Amino acid sequence: MKLESSPKAAAVLEWTIARLGEQSTWKGLIGFLTACGISIAPEIQTTILSLGLAAIAMINVLRKEAAPEK
Repeated sequence: MKLESSPKAAAVLEWTIARLGEQSTWKGLIGFLTACGISIAPEIQTTILSLGLAAIAMINVLRKEAAPEK
């Protein structure tokens, strides 16, 4: 089965691309990966946590907020 010929696969790909454009997706992904890193390597958990929080902070700085509705 080819990806291009499957409407279901195309819908999943479209949904995934839409989610990657959302700030909360990136925050959640970074938070999840940070938590995984803490459980894998406890000796460097402070560094992992700091990098995860820094990445979330940079997302907040760089992402444009939606215009308020009138």
